[in-house]
Amino acid sequence: MEGLIEERHLPPRELWPDIVIPKEMIFPPKANLAYALLDRHIKAGKNKEIAAYFSDTKVTYEDVYAGSIRIAHALAKLGVKKNSRVAFMLLNSPEALMVNFAILRLGAIPVPASPFWSPENAIFILNNVEAQCLIVTHSLLSKIQEIKPKLQNTRHFILVKAPIQTVRDTGFLSLEKMLDKGDDTYLLEEKQLDDIGIILHTSGTTGTPKGCVHLIKSVLTECYLVNKYVWRLASGDTIGGSAPLTFAAGYGTFCLIPFWAGASVSLVARFIPEEVLKAITQHKITILTGLTTTYQKLLECTNFGAYDLSSLRICTTGGSSLEVRLYKKWLEKTGLPLFEGLGATEFLHLIISNAVRMKPKPGSVGLPLPGIEIKIINEEGKKCHTGEMGRKLVKGPTGAIYWKPLAGGEKLLDAQRKSIIDGYTFLGDIVCRNKDGYIYFIAREEDLIFKEGHKIGPMEIEEVLKEHPLVEDAGVVEMDIQNEEKILAFVSLKPRIKTSHNLEESLNNFCKEKLVSYEVPDEIHFVDFIPRTPAGKPLRWMLREWESKRLRSDKHSENKS
Repeated sequence: MEGLIEERHLPPRELWPDIVIPKEMIFPPKANLAYALLDRHIKAGKNKEIAAYFSDTKVTYEDVYAGSIRIAHALAKLGVKKNSRVAFMLLNSPEALMVNFAILRLGAIPVPASPFWSPENAIFILNNVEAQCLIVTHSLLSKIQEIKPKLQNTRHFILVKAPIQTVRDTGFLSLEKMLDKGDDTYLLEEKQLDDIGIILHTSGTTGTPKGCVHLIKSVLTECYLVNKYVWRLASGDTIGGSAPLTFAAGYGTFCLIPFWAGASVSLVARFIPEEVLKAITQHKITILTGLTTTYQKLLECTNFGAYDLSSLRICTTGGSSLEVRLYKKWLEKTGLPLFEGLGATEFLHLIISNAVRMKPKPGSVGLPLPGIEIKIINEEGKKCHTGEMGRKLVKGPTGAIYWKPLAGGEKLLDAQRKSIIDGYTFLGDIVCRNKDGYIYFIAREEDLIFKEGHKIGPMEIEEVLKEHPLVEDAGVVEMDIQNEEKILAFVSLKPRIKTSHNLEESLNNFCKEKLVSYEVPDEIHFVDFIPRTPAGKPLRWMLREWESKRLRSDKHSENKS
């Protein structure tokens, strides 16, 4: 790997997953992601075709191309070179696309930085990747000023859409100035196919976010597979949705895969349901993608039926489990099925989707994309039978390779060891497969419930609770309370519904009618909300912590009395 001290930045090779590239992928000896995703379309004459829609603005492929060259020259003057890490904390915008391709053009490594990171996580991550530059949307300036004194390697800060006075007061640089006075001379730095292309970070739901390394050849292959077998984008298509492009899913959705296909993206700065519906109508979006909660919020818009959604042909979702009732409601309102899929930051993007055969099975996350092997094994390491739940092992063009696993002790190195089993990546998912090959997500391994000799996925209980007409949301965990394993259900109620003993009893009876006896919660606790990640996944560790605090408080009260 050019320009990297592999022993310091990456795990030992014996801890890497097997990277398997489909035979149909044909690579040149060297490559550059900016060329593969952008420049080749310019050479093919797509200059005037739309690359991005942003509100009333249309940005052509030539605009993104020219902007990326000018920004790349400015970054090069700041000392950015091959394999430098450049972070960006940007809201969805055409400028974010230009920045991304500028970094890639130099052979540098883009590091999307989430504005939702805590200050502690942001400081750790930016120092850990040794970010040389940080490019920030002006509205997020206060977050950067808070952490700036603790950033060890970041020498240059670049503001986007900042007033001139703010640029002067902060001493930061202006992206607009780079674009206005930039150099238009073509430049491109080629890299080895096994070089690092991108570093993405996990959401940090179980600790500090992990940096996930993706090689050039892995990025190109994943772009090819997701486009060919899921979205089927082509010139003239427009993909839209709500994901921030600083999240792994949003980065792949808006900065990578559509550009492989020469398609267009529709960007909204922040998720406002009405803005997404307006964008579908205005930009003639053909592919809509988003979290399951995104579709729920869209359906809840009082004027949902007033928007023209006739341009849509494929709707995909993921992030958290797609409930059958939401699937049916979207189908009823739009005539379009929702194609659920499953991916992970460690895999760059999707690895499983119902869109593979275009025959969705509600409740299933779908089929493995061709080129990706899914193996399901039990605790003894033996292959599971049809319908038997077990560990999901993945082998394909991507896999878990964690950045600087020795940083901050060996906790991350231990995660690397545990994630690789015989060359396959295991991220803790428990799944099963039906006779047709469709995969069903059951739970994270640490969230699996064991009761009376049975294995239970908490989502099954949660979905039943959410069917109750007074329930807004639910989260279920198993906890050891006084040496007894109990199923605890946390329930938030719909607005203006008050808790009561009668309501608790009603919920309990409701569960008894719809669940087998060992699945019925032992206790039901009413809470104001269910804590979730930005991707909509319940934070079960937080639910356990809430219960632990309650138990400690009760014990303290008993001791005082």
